[in-house]
Amino acid sequence: MGSTRDRMEYGEGPVCVDGWSDTKLKPSSNLPQQEEGSGKKSTSVHHEIGELSAHRGKKYFRLGDVKEGEAHTPSVVRRVLEEAGWEETLDENDWHLFWKSGRFTVGEYDRRRKANQRLNHFAASSKLCCKDSLVRIMRRCKSTYGMVYNFVPEAYLLPNEYNKFMKSYSEHRDEEALWICKPADLSRGKKIFIMKDIRELVYDCSAVIQRYIHNSMLIGDYKFDLRMYVLVTSCHPLKIHLFQDGLCRFGTVPYSKDNYSDIFAHLTNFSINKDSPTYSDVKDIIGANNKWTLDALFEYMRAKGLPVRKLLTRIKALIVLTLITLPSIVPTSSSSTCFELFGFDILIDSDLKPWLLEVNTSPALSVDCFEDEQVKAALIRDLVDLIDFDSMPEGSPRKASVVRCPTPKFGSRKKSVDILAAGKHAVPPRMDAKTNANAKAKKGLLAGSKHEADKFVGGSVGQLEQIFPFSQRTQQLSYSLGLAQNEQEPVAVIKEVIAELRDWIKNKGKDAKASKIPAVLATQNCN
Repeated sequence: MGSTRDRMEYGEGPVCVDGWSDTKLKPSSNLPQQEEGSGKKSTSVHHEIGELSAHRGKKYFRLGDVKEGEAHTPSVVRRVLEEAGWEETLDENDWHLFWKSGRFTVGEYDRRRKANQRLNHFAASSKLCCKDSLVRIMRRCKSTYGMVYNFVPEAYLLPNEYNKFMKSYSEHRDEEALWICKPADLSRGKKIFIMKDIRELVYDCSAVIQRYIHNSMLIGDYKFDLRMYVLVTSCHPLKIHLFQDGLCRFGTVPYSKDNYSDIFAHLTNFSINKDSPTYSDVKDIIGANNKWTLDALFEYMRAKGLPVRKLLTRIKALIVLTLITLPSIVPTSSSSTCFELFGFDILIDSDLKPWLLEVNTSPALSVDCFEDEQVKAALIRDLVDLIDFDSMPEGSPRKASVVRCPTPKFGSRKKSVDILAAGKHAVPPRMDAKTNANAKAKKGLLAGSKHEADKFVGGSVGQLEQIFPFSQRTQQLSYSLGLAQNEQEPVAVIKEVIAELRDWIKNKGKDAKASKIPAVLATQNCN
């Protein structure tokens, strides 16, 4: 990679890129075109319920977020589906995929669905994505499982924990520590600011204030973070896939701890930096604009002799440790007919330690540059292929009512029910008949029998790599996580997952070099 990075902007005039012509990147011919003078998209829309039955080989998608009669869903989703032969429908009952950028209503979750219908959000998964709720969950996990969860910056919830924050602020005042304050319920960098002096702390809503990671890894003096895309296809049992490409997002002003009030230097959100006066300037090493693909980042790191494999191992561990809390949050009834695409925002510090900044339940899929097109179109294609609608039975409509579960008490002092220790085929006592039947069907897995499903085969498709379960034992534990939800304290099961994860990391380290084992996971005692 040279001192500047050639890139092509998506639909923004002529650019020169090796191997590419200097013309605009054209939209696909399959994109819905505007009807002249109508202002409406010309898409194949089906209104009659019975029409789908005549086209059983066809796949139909329905888009939510409708405003003024039009669906405001990222165009890349519609385009990829139409290129694959799908057709759009407005019918409320007959569809295969219902995609919303926002959340589904209780009524939409509660409506009967067929076995081959999928919603793109789990019920209650937003608890993991609200900034204040994520802090609470990760704090409880750290209290219960120890320093293995030491990948979230020190944080306090305002206004409730103002006194606790002031105590920490006073203790580190001599260090001139920086703090970053984020509104709990806003996105895209809105109202985020960085402060050093307590007199700068001004907020008008619930907020999270975190210790600022001052030793960020820099490229060409510019700060960056990673947007990693993670697909969860099931919570009961838990199945996690990591998209192997992603986005690296840069600030557009050189980083310095002294210019902490300059949001273009310290925040990497595209929605902020697109308004930077230096956004289009060709910057040293990183080039114009503010995005690379992860492939480009890792190529740069390898050229500098940095251990990319070690970093990826740490990131995968961080993602698994965050998402193993999901089965205790998502109702069982939501799992079988839903999936979720998460966007993990991860910061890399100068010691190559990944820090979890946020988890997004509806990561931005808008296409604003060539890197967006390259990553997001491939992501949606692989997502549709992995879910594999073609192999699903038609089935009859079934009730999918939302079970309103109380918030899991990860840090409770009560003695938890250890399913695995209680017996090979043990089932928690408070189960409904359906869950009990499912548990009996899976008892071969829980018992560690020679059931054919014990022969672990990862479900990776395209660039979506299955990172959990990653072995025969974690496949068994993925069912146990779901069963433990009934006691709301899957402590023993999560400890076993952490132990398996530690062994997996050690084996990864042996394959490369023993020195590449993440220190925290290599030494943490989970018992």
